[in-house]
Formats: sequence, structure tokens, C-alpha cells
Amino acid sequence: MNTACKYIDPILQLLSKTWMEEAWEAKRRSRLRGWYATEGRRILDLIDDLMKLYEERCRGQS
Repeated sequence: MNTACKYIDPILQLLSKTWMEEAWEAKRRSRLRGWYATEGRRILDLIDDLMKLYEERCRGQS
């Protein structure tokens, strides 16, 4: 397994956890819509791109 594949999963977990924490905080402050329009969408796009990279390059490698 190459180095990139080895670290994609922990990075995805960290990004997902961060996204949820930030979304919760924005919701608590009644700023969820504005946060999602700026930061939240960018994080989701990054997660999506990393998932695509994993699917293309790492699937089936051990």
C-alpha cells in the first residue's frame, strides 16, 4: 500500500469529525447557513475529492 493510501482514511476521519464539530458550533450560534455556504461546503468538497482519490488509487490495495 502506498503512503497516500495509508493516510487517506485517518485524514477523512479527522475531516469528518472537524466538519461535525464546526457545524454543531455554527448551529449553536445560529450561523449554520452562513457557515455552510462558506466553510462547510469547502470541507465537504475536500472530503468528496479524497474519497474519489481513494476509490481510484487505493481500492484493493493492502
